[in-house]
Amino acid sequence: MTRPSPTLYVRRREADEVATPSVCELWRGAICLYRGYGVENTPKRMAAGVYRATRTRSPRFSKAAGHDVITWELHGVMDGARLRQGIRIHAANFAKDLEGCLALGMAHLDIDKDGAMDVTSSRRGIQLFEQACGAADELTAAVIDHKPA
Repeated sequence: MTRPSPTLYVRRREADEVATPSVCELWRGAICLYRGYGVENTPKRMAAGVYRATRTRSPRFSKAAGHDVITWELHGVMDGARLRQGIRIHAANFAKDLEGCLALGMAHLDIDKDGAMDVTSSRRGIQLFEQACGAADELTAAVIDHKPA
């Protein structure tokens, strides 16, 4: 019997012009494996929806690092009528530095005092997320927009 793939729920909070903060939880069935914080660049963020994600080699990060860098890549992300490629979950602190990807971290904080939410300790957040994913080679990512009360 195979174990079900985990599901990452990205519950977006209210966005501003620069940053879209979120609470991110990784679940396998009824067990929460990870809980952290995320941030996206508001103008470049992915559309809300359900996506398949797999671990793939990032050409951009691999070139910069001088060795293979493997991250979670979300597949089937649309931008209007255009299919987007290379949308990833990775370490980054500032929403303004993201090109459509999701950065994970330990908390939300305006680190650089520019008025936009950032995530703290992103490398640690990614490390904990990867530990929670374990040997899984696929997951589902459900990106859910904030609904005002």
